[in-house]
Amino acid sequence: MTGGVLNGIVWKIRAGAAWRDVPARYGSWQSIYTHFRRWALDGTFERMLAGIQADAETAGDIDWLMSR
Repeated sequence: MTGGVLNGIVWKIRAGAAWRDVPARYGSWQSIYTHFRRWALDGTFERMLAGIQADAETAGDIDWLMSR
């Protein structure tokens, strides 16, 4: 369920489309929007980003060097 929801959210953001235009293969747009709103409010997206960054840093894929 959440894989389809997450893919629907990604599709919507990448396409720049309205929620109502999310393809039905991802589930109902109302359900996708409800999950998006809940996850935006409860910090889920911030935790996902922090986890992805931590994994990338552990793998040496992030260079924190700043240039001026």
